[in-house]
Amino acid sequence: QLYQSDPSGNYSGWKATVIGANNQAGKSILKTEYQKDSSEDMAEGDEPVVPTVEECLKLAVKVLNKTMDGTGAAAAEKMELFTMRLDENKQCVHHILTKDEAQAVLEQVEAESAAAGDS
Repeated sequence: QLYQSDPSGNYSGWKATVIGANNQAGKSILKTEYQKDSSEDMAEGDEPVVPTVEECLKLAVKVLNKTMDGTGAAAAEKMELFTMRLDENKQCVHHILTKDEAQAVLEQVEAESAAAGDS
């Protein structure tokens, strides 16, 4: 769960959100591409489907590509990707992706986008 507060002190909870310049374009992408089964769609006893870290990184790059100035190699130089997850011992693990790891994610997104015919 993510929480966002505004200067007035009001706050909102989100599963995924975008803030800053071009946030509406980013939120539009999240609404169409962030996939998590809702409780209405699940059969009793089913576990909710949570996206993998890799899927989330690719979605983050898609959002950044649509909302940042510059695309392609210029955007890659401006991006820093970070993950935070629980390991098997329920300890919080932080990881800042190296430039090579971030470049690999960016290339996967570009390849998927080219295959889908997106610009």
